[in-house]
Amino acid sequence: MSNLNDKPRASCDVDAQNFENTFEGFEKYIEEIGARRVSAKELLTPHNREVATDLGYEWLLPERNLWINLVPLIDIFEIIRDAVDAPITVRNWWRPADYNDRVGGAKASDHITAHSFDCDFRTHDHRRVAEKIVKEMQDKRRDLQISLGLGGYTIHIGALSPKGKRSWTYDSYVP
Repeated sequence: MSNLNDKPRASCDVDAQNFENTFEGFEKYIEEIGARRVSAKELLTPHNREVATDLGYEWLLPERNLWINLVPLIDIFEIIRDAVDAPITVRNWWRPADYNDRVGGAKASDHITAHSFDCDFRTHDHRRVAEKIVKEMQDKRRDLQISLGLGGYTIHIGALSPKGKRSWTYDSYVP
């Protein structure tokens, strides 16, 4: 995945069950699915370390049956990261229900099923580049049921959600 003409995959042939359900196993999995510009550490580090520690989580690592949900998200993210060509912080991929509740996430959040993650950008202009790309993908790749939540410096990207394609803005959104 390197430009807008590339197509995010809905799935891949890499079976997560062939990897240990550990940080190291997940690292090997994302390498095998072809992730180039996002790390296991970025994806698994709790955004709210205090809440995670209080709940007993070192990493936010879902069961392996949810790992496949990351495939289209990685592809979308890598297209965005190549286009923005600046640092982007990935946070909040999978969130267990108790953690999600404590950080104020929606009860039926796509984070609970590992169908989404949030990205933070350094500037509104970088976020606008990502917004444009994801909106184009929403129109062109209806099969991925892409969701997009827009904040000032943050976007929520979802794919293959049981809730389908949708878009919204947060109070911090700057057009």
